[in-house]
Amino acid sequence: MHIKQAPEDFKAVLLPLFAAFLSSGIFCLPCAVSLEASAWGGLEQRQASTQSLIDALGNYTDLSSFQSILKNAPGLIATNAQRGATVLVPTNEALETYVKQNNATNISQLPIEKLSSIFQYHTLDAPLTSANFSVPKGLTVPTKLTDKANNLRSPGPALLRQFGAEATGQVLYISKDTSASASKFRVRQGTSGEKSELQAGLGQTGELTGIDGVWDGGYFQVVNTVLEAPDVCSTTIKKLSDTLSGLDTALRKVSLWKELDKTSNVTCLGPSTDAFNAAGNPEKTLNNTALTDALLFHTLPEVAYSNFLTDGMKYTSLQNATVTVTVKDDQIWFNDAKVIQPNVLTNNGLIHVLDRVMSAEGVPDTSSSPSSTSGSSPSGTAGPTSTSTPGNLGTTLSGNLHVAGVIAFAAVILLI
Repeated sequence: MHIKQAPEDFKAVLLPLFAAFLSSGIFCLPCAVSLEASAWGGLEQRQASTQSLIDALGNYTDLSSFQSILKNAPGLIATNAQRGATVLVPTNEALETYVKQNNATNISQLPIEKLSSIFQYHTLDAPLTSANFSVPKGLTVPTKLTDKANNLRSPGPALLRQFGAEATGQVLYISKDTSASASKFRVRQGTSGEKSELQAGLGQTGELTGIDGVWDGGYFQVVNTVLEAPDVCSTTIKKLSDTLSGLDTALRKVSLWKELDKTSNVTCLGPSTDAFNAAGNPEKTLNNTALTDALLFHTLPEVAYSNFLTDGMKYTSLQNATVTVTVKDDQIWFNDAKVIQPNVLTNNGLIHVLDRVMSAEGVPDTSSSPSSTSGSSPSGTAGPTSTSTPGNLGTTLSGNLHVAGVIAFAAVILLI
C-alpha cells in the first residue's frame, strides 16, 4: 500500500505538520498526563489550517475513493469545530473489499444510514496524532458513534477525564504495533508514519498508519480496512467461534442471550475454547444452577478496558467474589487466568479472553515466559504498580440488581 502525496502540495502539508510537531508538546507527554491535555496541545496550530477534509484528501491518491464519498455526501463526517476530531480514512483497496463483501459494485449502492454509522465509527472524538497512539498502555478512544444499537455502554470517569463530557461514543482500542513487520510506512515525499494496531467490533483487527494529515477539523490517519462497529454479545461470540465456542455452548444451554444482549456495562472474563476443553467441558456437564453461579463469578459489572488496568486492582464480581488483577511484563491476569486476547469490544462493554477457567482466590504463575497461546497479547499494558481499587472505569450497575439483570450478566462466562 502506498500513500502518494502530490509534489506541488509538499510544503503546504509538511510545513504545518512540522510546526505542529514542534509546538504542540503532544509527542513527549508521559502517559500519566491527561490525554485531554495532550490532545488539545496542538489545537491552535490545527485551527490554522483552512483546508477542508475533501481538499486535504486530494493530496493522497490512495485515499481518492473516500474523498469521492465525501464529495457526494459531505455530511457523513460531523465534527465539533472547538473539539476537533481525527478521521480514520480507509484506503481505496479497503473500500473496494468492503463493497464486494456487501455484494455491491459501488459504495453508493449501500444505504446512507449504514454509511453514516460506519463513518461515525471512523471519526475519533479528539484531534490525535500518531504520537498519541504509541503510549505504552495503548489507548481506548471514543468515536462519534452513539446510537444504542452499537453503543449500549457508558463512558466512565476515566474516559471522561481524558476526552471530556461530550465523548460518549463507542470506542476503538489502539496500540503500538510491536511486530517485526511494523516498519515505518513511507509516502512519496519522504514523510513516514508509524503503524498501530486497531481493535474494532466483532473481534476485528486492523492496521493504522499515522500520517498526521491536517484539515480544518483536526487530523486524519490511514486504515487498511473498513472498521466494524461493536455488536451485541451473542453476535460477537458467534463471530469468534474458533476462540469462544465453549462460551457459546454455555450461553445457549442456559438460554439467556436475549437478556444478555440488552444489558449495559459488562466486562466478560471468558475462557477460550481450549480452556473449556482443559477443564473437562463443564459447559456440557454442569447443571444450570451451577453454571449460573459460575457465570456470575466471571462477570464484572463495569467496563474495564486493558489500558486502565493496574497491578493489584480488585473488582467485586456479580457473585460477590473478589477478582484481582495482576500486571507484569506486558501481561495481564485476572486471579490465575491470563488474558490472551484483550478488549474484544461489544456494544455493551467488552470481553477479555482467558487462557484458563478462573479459580476463586487463584494466584497467577508469573515466573514463566510470555505465553504462546494464540490470540493477541494485551500489548502495552503497564508494569506493576501499587495495589488499588478500580477507578470506576465504566458506569457500574445499580446495587439492587433485578433478577433478569443478574441472570443476563451470568450468561457472560462459564466457570467450573
